[in-house]
Amino acid sequence: MRGRHRRRGAHRRAGGAVLVLLVAAGALIAWSASTGPVSGPGPATTAAPSSTTVAATTSAPTTTAPPARFQNPFTTPAARAFLAGVTGHLTAGVYDLNSHLTYLYHPGIPEYTASLVKIDILATLLHEAQVGGHPLSARQQRLATSMIEDSSNPAASVLWAQAGGRDAVAAFDQAVGMTQTIPSWSWGAIATTPRDQLRLLRVITQPNALLNPAARAFEGSLMAQVVGFERFGVGWGVRAGAVVEMKDGWYHEPRVGWQVNSAGLVREGARAYLVAMMINDGPSESADMATLTTLAHLIDAGLRP
Repeated sequence: MRGRHRRRGAHRRAGGAVLVLLVAAGALIAWSASTGPVSGPGPATTAAPSSTTVAATTSAPTTTAPPARFQNPFTTPAARAFLAGVTGHLTAGVYDLNSHLTYLYHPGIPEYTASLVKIDILATLLHEAQVGGHPLSARQQRLATSMIEDSSNPAASVLWAQAGGRDAVAAFDQAVGMTQTIPSWSWGAIATTPRDQLRLLRVITQPNALLNPAARAFEGSLMAQVVGFERFGVGWGVRAGAVVEMKDGWYHEPRVGWQVNSAGLVREGARAYLVAMMINDGPSESADMATLTTLAHLIDAGLRP
């Protein structure tokens, strides 16, 4: 779903208990994650992996490189100063594809997906097609393109229904290992966390059993071509020249004010990472978009060697 200056979807929570958002102020966690796309988190740690052994290019003996140093992007001086002044409920996560470390800011806080769930809808549909041994139809491919690149809500509703709706998407999320995502009959009212969105992004971007290379390439190509007026956060905050596959989402929810989200993959040379950011109850739609864009910039700078 998008803001008031775009086409607005009519999707809202269809009923049920009101989601209580709990903010654990100042919570910062980093853990070491395995390279598997659906594995659970490892023990809480900020330690870098052990030293790696590298072979010299000459006849000299094999040497051991010094330990790599990995920086939590949420704890750099610039990030701390910025986050201290943020208004609203902000939660975010980063998965570094080089160190295989996950960094979380205010972890475990569920917020509504809005249009961010369109990544999930397409991944579910692609997985079902893979299991069924057939590609998406030409119409489904056109709808998927409109849903991701233009964030079309009507296209999302059609594909949500074709995929099997709430139960099908929830089953796929369970296979991914998204244990902090709460299903809903309305696709925009699904509640999730950045940790779960990082798990989903890993299935879309890294080799795994749920999505084959062709499926991952199709979804990634659409996320790389999101139109300009649907971009902020990950789409604007990173260094020029980086390859970005992303999706944003935002809409006004009566209980939490503006819900604004941004997630995606960033590649720049040998450096690559996944990021998911969500904020609600901030000052305004535009202010929350600016918050995520600035945070994306600080994350990008903090992960840079």
